[in-house]
Amino acid sequence: MKRIVFLIISFVIAVSFTTAFAGPVVGTKGNGWNIASLNLTTDQANKIQTLREARWKEIKPLRNKLFNRFTELKLLWMQANPDQAKIKTKQQEIRDIQSRLQDKLTTHRLEIRKILTPEQQAQITAFGLERGYYRGFSKASYHGKKGGEDHLNE
Repeated sequence: MKRIVFLIISFVIAVSFTTAFAGPVVGTKGNGWNIASLNLTTDQANKIQTLREARWKEIKPLRNKLFNRFTELKLLWMQANPDQAKIKTKQQEIRDIQSRLQDKLTTHRLEIRKILTPEQQAQITAFGLERGYYRGFSKASYHGKKGGEDHLNE
């Protein structure tokens, strides 16, 4: 039993170090938007990159904290007799951190919109990129084959 706990803790530490040194991912898609399709000026691209870097520095501690809470939750579930109160408390902590991250994402997206021209903002809306879902997920993605609102009403 001690060996299993030691292996789990070692794994958690190794993964923590790996994620701690990872930097922000810079690509054509940021926050679920296809930025490349907006034909940004160099100035706009630089401003957005600066915002992304600042956001990453701001959310990195929260992301690490979230990762740690998920790991702690897994360890709670792995116990022979999981403590329901501790599990619910840990789940609430996770939801609180996720909510804070989502708030920061919303603020970030609104700041990016301020940099865009009205035409670029219209493109975002026209392509459905402002639909409020993250990383390409839609209502159907969350509800299996039936998907969408119909499934929610059953």
